[in-house]
Amino acid sequence: MISSGGQWGISMGLAPMDRQGQYQGFASLGFSISNVIAPTLITLLCIEWGRPGWWVMGGLVLAAGVLQVPVCRWALRTR
Repeated sequence: MISSGGQWGISMGLAPMDRQGQYQGFASLGFSISNVIAPTLITLLCIEWGRPGWWVMGGLVLAAGVLQVPVCRWALRTR
């Protein structure tokens, strides 16, 4: 619920009133791309690479979470 609320707040909060549908479509594109890439990435990292792959996967998730706050602040500041 928190993740969905955050995604909704970012996509609708950053969108100009006349372009909210375009922003929603672009946000949905990100989910579609992740559904294509994630299985391959997880298989490669976590199964093929073993323990080091899990560390890489954790680093990617951590980096995405840490970078989200400054990126959202930048987007709000420059919109």
